[in-house]
Amino acid sequence: MKNLILILSLAFLSFSCTKNDETSPSKEDLLGTWSLKSVTIVPNEGENTEITNEATFNLTLKEDENLDFDAQVDVNNSEVIVKASTDFLNESIKNWKMEEDKVYLTGNLGIKILVASTENAAEGKITFELESELVSTIISQVPEVDSAKNILFTFEKNK
Repeated sequence: MKNLILILSLAFLSFSCTKNDETSPSKEDLLGTWSLKSVTIVPNEGENTEITNEATFNLTLKEDENLDFDAQVDVNNSEVIVKASTDFLNESIKNWKMEEDKVYLTGNLGIKILVASTENAAEGKITFELESELVSTIISQVPEVDSAKNILFTFEKNK
């Protein structure tokens, strides 16, 4: 009986003392200003096209779940997809919220427009995916692109 109690105690201790390497980012990790670094078009077929952002496009996430955009896109020197994307986001996104391990940028009435995993937020990088039904809205403004499965927006946090 003593051996059984000892074995159960050791088993309990070994399970309760396991190291948990996964730490979820907090809301505080997301607060601040993020700069758009690239836009990636994920086509229905073929390879992804990543466009490095030459424009100034900053997104500031605030404590009260409001946000600010600072978009300065030079139409002559920017890729059309970056211009179309930043225009769309600037007009459509109103707030943000964090739910479990995801962060959402939302429009009017809380409609989710962009979603990202918070996995790399503590390291200062986030990649948002455009909600699928909205991809065609942006792609329709870009004559060089026939269709796309998704558009990804990679932001890095300003220090």
